[in-house]
Amino acid sequence: RLRIEPMRLRNPWSLLQSVRHFSIAVETYAEDGPRVSHLGIGRLQVEHATSATASTLIWRESGRWTSGPLAGLSFRNTTSWRQVPGRPELALSHLRRGAQAPTFLVTLVPGPSGAWVAREPHACGPDLYYAVLEWGARNLCLSWDVKSPSDPYRLRLEARPPKS
Repeated sequence: RLRIEPMRLRNPWSLLQSVRHFSIAVETYAEDGPRVSHLGIGRLQVEHATSATASTLIWRESGRWTSGPLAGLSFRNTTSWRQVPGRPELALSHLRRGAQAPTFLVTLVPGPSGAWVAREPHACGPDLYYAVLEWGARNLCLSWDVKSPSDPYRLRLEARPPKS
């Protein structure tokens, strides 16, 4: 599990640009507490674009599930992080339908504990996705707590730069 160090950076943007490796875990809930049901590892390709009005990072994730029912299967995902200069917020979208048709997920803003939290949860049908972004000097963690009437779970993506 990722050890989040005290947050020295007020804004995670530079760390979001530098990460290249990640692990991912899916936790389901049982009567005796959360249980990890899936684990995976992967790599990130990060593309950066800047315009007069915003900076955008595109994360191209690729990896393989290492345990659980999907062990051995590969996966891919593409997300867009957008920052408007002067605003303490990050907009996160997924690009499953391509860069021309992003699906907005959440706007992350500074929370009371130092982590950045979703201004509002992302709604997908009856499910609500609550995002939290935490980081330390060389790592970050994006967690999604999914409140669902049929299948609640937590997804944790822990990312880090390449070892120097």
